[in-house]
Parts: sequence; structure tokens; C-alpha cells
Amino acid sequence: MAILSAPESRRTFLGQLATATALMATTNVWAVPLPPAPFTVQVFTKHLDGFGYDDISAMAAEAGFDGLDLTVRPAGHVLPERVADDLPRAVAAAKKAGLAIPLIVTALTDEGSPHAEAVIRTAAAQGVSAYRTGWLSYQPNEPMEVGRERIRG
Repeated sequence: MAILSAPESRRTFLGQLATATALMATTNVWAVPLPPAPFTVQVFTKHLDGFGYDDISAMAAEAGFDGLDLTVRPAGHVLPERVADDLPRAVAAAKKAGLAIPLIVTALTDEGSPHAEAVIRTAAAQGVSAYRTGWLSYQPNEPMEVGRERIRG
């Protein structure tokens, strides 16, 4: 039975329509559930200073984490001036342990931050999809517009 072909008669058409309706009702084609978005948990690596990329990755995997929230900043696991060499090594170690690095923590506060372009370009090339900026201070009694201008410099 070809549903898209022209019906031979009104009776044939109504029969095909009834069959199609019954199939839709029994197979629930109108409410096809979408698979849930994966929920992942990364470990922030700041407290793991002193360990190498392989060790951090192995510990995080053993603890059941899905990835690393890696510090890419001065005194971090990846120094900004070495990002082109070291971030690929960190990502490779994470992948070897079955982990991802979807997020890095930086000291970047604007495009003039030291090594900003290298950090962003290298992270993007390694599949890192997000980064946290450096700390921007908030003054409790300061109007938002004044704070924005102060931060902009």
C-alpha cells in the first residue's frame, strides 16, 4: 500500500486514512522522546597543584568525574605563556583517561590580558568550548553603570 499514491476511490482513501491513524495511535509517533542531554561533572583542578596532567586525569577518572575544569593562568596547571605546548598535552592526558576538558579557568579579563589570543586560540583548537574569566571585583554600593566603566578601564 503506497500512502502517497492517488487513492482509487473515496472508500480506499478513508481506509488508508483509518489505517494510518491507527498506526500513529499505537506507535506514538507524535511524542517521540528526545534523549536527555548528558549531565557531566568536572573537577576544578586548582587544589591538585603539584600533580602532572596524567596524575590529575587518572585521579579524576578514578573518582568518577567526567572531565577537568583546568586552570590555564599564572600559577595554574597550564601557564599562559606555555599554552600552545602544554594545553594539548593536558587534553591528551585527559582523553587517555576517558575525560574531557570542556572548560578552562583563566586570568583573562579583556583582550589586552597577557597571552589572551594564544589562550583562546589554543583552547578552541583543542575542543575547549568555554572559559571562565579572571576575577572582576564588585563594589556593593556601586551602581552597575559605574562598575562597568571601572572594569572597562
